[in-house]
Amino acid sequence: AVRNALHLKERWPGARIIVLYRDMRTFGFREAAYREAREKGILFVRYDPSLPPSLEIGGRLEMRVWEPSLGRELRLAPDLVVLAAPMIPRADRQELSELLRVPLNADGFFLEAHMKLRPVDFASEGLFLCGTAHAPKFLGEAIAQAHAVAGRAASILSRKKMRVSGQTAWVDPDKCISCMTCVHVCPYMAPRVNEFQKAEMQGAVCMGCGSCTAECPAMAITLRHYMGEQILAAIDGLLCAEPAEAPALAQEPGGRMNDEPLILAFCCHYCAYAAADLAGSMRLQYPGNVRVLRLPCTGKLEVNFILAAFERGVDGIIVAGCLEGGCHFLEGNLRARRRVERTRELLAEIGLEPERLEMFNLSSAEGTRFAEIATTMVERVKSLGRSPLRPGAKRIEQEIHEISRQAEAMLEGEKR
Repeated sequence: AVRNALHLKERWPGARIIVLYRDMRTFGFREAAYREAREKGILFVRYDPSLPPSLEIGGRLEMRVWEPSLGRELRLAPDLVVLAAPMIPRADRQELSELLRVPLNADGFFLEAHMKLRPVDFASEGLFLCGTAHAPKFLGEAIAQAHAVAGRAASILSRKKMRVSGQTAWVDPDKCISCMTCVHVCPYMAPRVNEFQKAEMQGAVCMGCGSCTAECPAMAITLRHYMGEQILAAIDGLLCAEPAEAPALAQEPGGRMNDEPLILAFCCHYCAYAAADLAGSMRLQYPGNVRVLRLPCTGKLEVNFILAAFERGVDGIIVAGCLEGGCHFLEGNLRARRRVERTRELLAEIGLEPERLEMFNLSSAEGTRFAEIATTMVERVKSLGRSPLRPGAKRIEQEIHEISRQAEAMLEGEKR
């Protein structure tokens, strides 16, 4: 719209041009075009989306728009009205997404694996995206992204052998009960049934999201490098860590401050963990008693991990995943939310406030929101008080084990 306005001004210098806009984004060197338009007398009027401009067609055109800066309605009598049409995703995007098993973002465009580390890759290996399939772009940006895709494809085609990630799932055939849960859960069709009627994983196909490990009723599946023992050990390590800025106050065993609640945040690798990292890069302040644990996807989060964290004395838990509809592993965050809701019901049954557990959805660019979530959760848990399950609390150990027993029984019943 800015460049078109400049072309009109160049052709008809005496023309009075007014651009009505909702958001103006002239990033990079395009800011010079916006500045030039202002210098040449082109007017830019911002309107509120709740009060869009209206056009009346009678004897002559009349445009009405509410100007928020002036606080009054403007009436214009234009000779020509030009509509800058938006760029929207194609209508069959959902069908293509399901066919290729690649995610879409909240706006309906295809979602890359990581906006910084893998900007032209999908989470599915061997699939790439560029141009306006990714987002509305200028021609130069689309060409640059196409060059990047060509380079990535060439790096694969130039090799005779390809190494696959070591972060893949593995099925213990002695524990597998042939329920086929993993076959239905996996968005990439990595599990298959072998000649012994047992599930086995195709290592070259598995993307390592971990959803099958959390859903398996027989606990026969493990995710390499994110095994249950490793995650529990990571929880223990985080709970023993002490913030460097913490004052010298009375401590509980493990270095914990006894007057501050301890919050554990399970964050997915691609979005929530990246948002936490961005919050640190932006030097945003949030409480140091929020400990972050990275998961490949929130779909990997098992109920037992949540219960184990509470058993070890955590006062509140944040589960942070991708935006709904924008999970890099398609449905991992949706499965995690259902698991979180079931766990909240279990906590309520044994007398622990469900508000101590909450799931949030955010993108990798929302570092500020992550800091706000962490601060809000700390304040909420402070109002609830310290967890009665923390070490030293007057709660019998049998009750803690009862939580785990109920969780396993509920999960096994739902899977069957």
